[in-house]
Amino acid sequence: MTDEWTIISVDDHVIEGPETWTSRMPRKYLDRAPKVVDTDEGFAWEFDGLIRPFSGLQCAVDRVPDEAYRVVVENFEDLHDGCYDVEKRLKDMDDTGILASMCFPSMPGFGGTYLNLNSDKELALSSIQAYNDFMTEEWCGAAPGRMIPAVIMPLWDPQLAVKELERLDDRGVRSVVFSERPHVQGYPSLFDRDRHWDPFFAAAEERDLVISCHIGSSSKVDSPEDCDYFTHMSEVWINACYALTEYTFSGTFDRFPDLKVAFSEASIGWIPFQLQVMDNYYLDRATTKETPLKYKPSEYFGRNVFGCFIFDPVGSQFIEQLGVDNVMCEVDYPHADSLWPNIREGIDSQLTHLSAEDQYKLRVGNAERIYGFTPSGIGQR
Repeated sequence: MTDEWTIISVDDHVIEGPETWTSRMPRKYLDRAPKVVDTDEGFAWEFDGLIRPFSGLQCAVDRVPDEAYRVVVENFEDLHDGCYDVEKRLKDMDDTGILASMCFPSMPGFGGTYLNLNSDKELALSSIQAYNDFMTEEWCGAAPGRMIPAVIMPLWDPQLAVKELERLDDRGVRSVVFSERPHVQGYPSLFDRDRHWDPFFAAAEERDLVISCHIGSSSKVDSPEDCDYFTHMSEVWINACYALTEYTFSGTFDRFPDLKVAFSEASIGWIPFQLQVMDNYYLDRATTKETPLKYKPSEYFGRNVFGCFIFDPVGSQFIEQLGVDNVMCEVDYPHADSLWPNIREGIDSQLTHLSAEDQYKLRVGNAERIYGFTPSGIGQR
């Protein structure tokens, strides 16, 4: 690629291959480890006897529009090979100007939920560590200057999470995939009086790791159980709005002033309104503050919190208000709403009101700074 236009995508996904866990976990767990299986409804993942179906919406980059929303995938081999083959992924990145990519998990859930909730915590930890080994050694190890290592944590024990970060200290990890709202999964909330999460946040802050909260990482959306797909998907981002509020008013950022949280695939159009709402309530009730803050709620955005978007023409009009240093672009390869392969067209159409310098910040510069990652270059391995 000779064009200088590039993007660092801080939200893509890997579709883990059949041997991701079976080649890395202790022999005693091989029968219970996550694996690819065939079912009457297409291929799926099985973990400890439980089946997690695979939706074709997670891999639509190679399909024409009429086929992009095909839900059933008969066989794993039917997937576009860039989903699970890192060399083919790198070629797809080279061909479309993706300078670097940070990938979220698929089978474990976007926040590692399905591995964490297993009742056998030894099995759960082994599965989490196997995923982290795959992500850091194989996936990102194939091109350290192109792939941004993001890992998952054992959420049931923050001290164990700290130990896992220590185990990974020499592997170039730049982000920890975390739940938007851990209390939804039965863990303590961010307001926990015993500061349940503080050891984990302290370890992330010490290592300058971004806490990356992907939509859906709470594992629950407050939609009616009998609603349709369109309702569910139109509401899934709302947990990010809740999480922004909860991180701010819990005092987390006052205790950890250098902690960084990015809300992935949540878009940004809602953020100015929510910042306004938080400021209004906080400043209007100066004598009734349960948790005094060092700054106005809105001032934590850009100081500790950052927004990410794929295609948000409404939200892109607020970029200057939010701060051109505080927002990053995403591609979301290989999901159905990905911009790939028409990435440049999709991104540029949202940034025309910005200067070339500011457009570069949103495409590349902000991700480099916020995630502390220096990419090598298109075509580099």
